[in-house]
Amino acid sequence: MGISLDMNEDIGILVVTYLPEPVTPNDLAKQRKMVADALSSSGIQKVLIDASSLLRFPPIVAALEHNEKIAADEKLKTIKYAVLCSSLGQDERSLETTGINRGIYLKCFSSRKDALSWLVEKQEK
Repeated sequence: MGISLDMNEDIGILVVTYLPEPVTPNDLAKQRKMVADALSSSGIQKVLIDASSLLRFPPIVAALEHNEKIAADEKLKTIKYAVLCSSLGQDERSLETTGINRGIYLKCFSSRKDALSWLVEKQEK
């Protein structure tokens, strides 16, 4: 699995960066566990998922199942996620919509600057 994790404690964000390799459902499961472990040890509540170098987004069924598993996890469901994509097409919008429909605070972006701005802005209660 080609991902790396980096804590940016200055702004309170965990950055998950995907390498340009195919992503399988098993990779997504490993990523969920790695993120959950990193978040529980740090207390960080915001995640930037940099998927901009992926050659292809995971199949929509895999993304849907991934979002369902995040929604079922009480810790992961409370996190604010920004997904950085190389473009915002149908697959990326489907990922965002299926996440939002399951109560996940998720938004897709094609600009790293916009993604980071959204992550650090104050949430309205």
